[in-house]
Amino acid sequence: MGPEMAFNWIIAHMEEPDFAEPLALPTFMEPGPSVASSGLAATPLDNHPPEESIAILTSMGFPRRHTVQALKATNNNLERALDWIFTHTEREEEEEETSDALSDMADTTEPNDSAFSNANTHSDSTLSPDQDASGPQIKDGPGRYELFAFISHIGASTMSGHYVCHIKKEGRWVIFNDHKVCLSERPPKDLGYIYFYRRLSSS
Repeated sequence: MGPEMAFNWIIAHMEEPDFAEPLALPTFMEPGPSVASSGLAATPLDNHPPEESIAILTSMGFPRRHTVQALKATNNNLERALDWIFTHTEREEEEEETSDALSDMADTTEPNDSAFSNANTHSDSTLSPDQDASGPQIKDGPGRYELFAFISHIGASTMSGHYVCHIKKEGRWVIFNDHKVCLSERPPKDLGYIYFYRRLSSS
């Protein structure tokens, strides 16, 4: 869909009473009407997060397995999934090291002591905790990010109001409005439209 089609759709539907209402998308935890009406339970495939959300998080350098776990744990909420990844990084690294060692052991064809010791040596010497076959290879440690700015909307609906920017300066949040700049006591991080993160140094 191009911008012209989107603009035409907006013009055609602008007068509808629910036009400015937020779009309510069903999450993977909520059964759809067909599932609820048929009385069938959700299958494990229904529990898989959308590929778009996975792609957004993996493009930030997080391993696919971590992003899937984070999205499942946070009901497909991208902001909460990012927070989940940041708060569970050390545990995830330990689990990944363990799973890498176990998968190396499972790949060996001869179940003798030398094969197991070779698998453990290979796992410890060549794989780093943040490496994943589907993600980028980062040599300077795990990707850790910090939220330093976000843009949010002030107003009753998308048809009125304006956008403001919150930026973290010297450890404190500052709001940049149309006519003023001041300290923000409680920045509305959950109401942002665009979030800006910076990668923290590994040292």
